[in-house]
Amino acid sequence: MANTTQKPIPPTRPKKENIKVTYLRVLRSREPEQADLWAAGELIAAKYATGTLHRPIAGTPKLFSFAPTAAGRLFADQIEQELAQAAGATRRKAVKAAVVVFGAIGTILATIATDVGKAWLMKLLGL
Repeated sequence: MANTTQKPIPPTRPKKENIKVTYLRVLRSREPEQADLWAAGELIAAKYATGTLHRPIAGTPKLFSFAPTAAGRLFADQIEQELAQAAGATRRKAVKAAVVVFGAIGTILATIATDVGKAWLMKLLGL
């Protein structure tokens, strides 16, 4: 006879996404997705949210009465500010890199234009 029990979802976070982004999504959602239940459990344990996460030995975890606390809402605001600052820093770095690259290209083009201009002028004057 085949075993028909479901394997439980492990309470570990996926490695691809920034944990702050996951926490923010969970705190801002009314009902966290099944894949985010591990984060909801961590937020409940840290007192950033209220609710109960039931993890059966076999089967799918279930979340009951999830809601962010006042501390959880402040934590979500803090995460949003940190992510916005990080995005701004990334943009500033990109602009600085672009200025350096275009400055180098401009210097090379100016040097080439000067050399070509001198050669043309000498040819024009017959020197």
